Amino acid sequence: GYIFEYKVGQGRLLVCMPDLPLLSKKVPAAGQLYSSLLKYMNTKDFNPTTAVKVQDLEDAFEFISQTSKLIDMGAKPRKTHHGSLRLPKRAIDGNPGTCWIAPMKNGGAFVILDLGSTQSLQGIRVDNTNMKQMSVSMGDSMTEL
Repeated sequence: GYIFEYKVGQGRLLVCMPDLPLLSKKVPAAGQLYSSLLKYMNTKDFNPTTAVKVQDLEDAFEFISQTSKLIDMGAKPRKTHHGSLRLPKRAIDGNPGTCWIAPMKNGGAFVILDLGSTQSLQGIRVDNTNMKQMSVSMGDSMTEL
């Protein structure tokens, strides 16, 4: 779900996935939901029955906030399709809330990543895409690609 609550130790936690304050600038209902959640959290009705351990929460948030393995390896986007609508570094930032978008014109879109040195890769994972075809090229210089 987008909104959930837990009992954590002696405390209570409510998590709302959408950024309601930001959304409320364009969607008035988001502002109303945000206001209602704040009021709810200050009532005796806010009494979660599902308990979770602090360590389990720490483990979950650590997993979610891990950076991309490519960034850990020092990868940097060096060249991209002209006309990209979002920064190519978003293609490898490890954040499922961001993305790289490029128009599909003149043979497709591309991004070239420089790993800085020879690296060993076990695979490539592409998430949240509507690509119909993908190819991967590797080389030691930009001219080889």
